[in-house]
Amino acid sequence: MTTNEPETMTISMQVALEEEVERLDAAAKASRNRILFLAQSNANLKARVAELEAELAALKPAEMPAKKPKAN
Repeated sequence: MTTNEPETMTISMQVALEEEVERLDAAAKASRNRILFLAQSNANLKARVAELEAELAALKPAEMPAKKPKAN
């Protein structure tokens, strides 16, 4: 048995490949979960920005917060 033959695989090579597949699968699941978490956080932040913009638009000019002068 030579390792140059593509169809030849030792048991340790098979185990290593199976472990790598499991590791990659776990990493893919973690990435998907992180993406879902970030998407939900983004949606929550966009909703909060919309709320704050609505509150700001509802303020009367006298209630508007004073703008801070820019420091040059």
